[in-house]
Amino acid sequence: LSLFHSEGDEGRQLEIDWNGILSPDSATVSGYLDPLPVEHYRYLNFYIRTPVLSHPDSTVFKLSVLGSDGNGLRLSFPLREYEEWQKVSVHIPSETVLLGDREINGAELTITETAGTLSGFQISVTGSESGTLYFDELYLEESVISAGVTLESSLEYVYPYPLLFIRETPVFGNVRVKQDLSVSSP
Repeated sequence: LSLFHSEGDEGRQLEIDWNGILSPDSATVSGYLDPLPVEHYRYLNFYIRTPVLSHPDSTVFKLSVLGSDGNGLRLSFPLREYEEWQKVSVHIPSETVLLGDREINGAELTITETAGTLSGFQISVTGSESGTLYFDELYLEESVISAGVTLESSLEYVYPYPLLFIRETPVFGNVRVKQDLSVSSP
């Protein structure tokens, strides 16, 4: 898999290899990202590979991508052994999680609005005493930012003289007609 890597470049992936290091059934890694303006995109994507898990039937993968206020995206789903790279996509508008092109059964997703951009992440694997997980290419896809056009015009006509007389006395005049028009595209 080399979506963002040059041909022949091995690239660098995050490798998490654990064997009951901190607790008997979990491993956690935390780090920082370049700020991600997640509200402007439809998908948050990443790739995982898990060639070895001691308990593949009870292992849960957790990913949190958060802003400095602690809000953002929290995801968890049952993890299986995958020899090949698997693309995981979080469809932000519908709050669904896909593995390849299928929705992941048992996935839990919470998205809370953050006051800023997402800049920190945490990956946890629970329910497995030992295993290896590779994580790569966390990125956003399908921008929802759009541009529109607004046209505005104004037409005004002023006739400062009398228009209607009764017995040489002006009764109607000094007329001003104004029309404003505004057209917008979404």
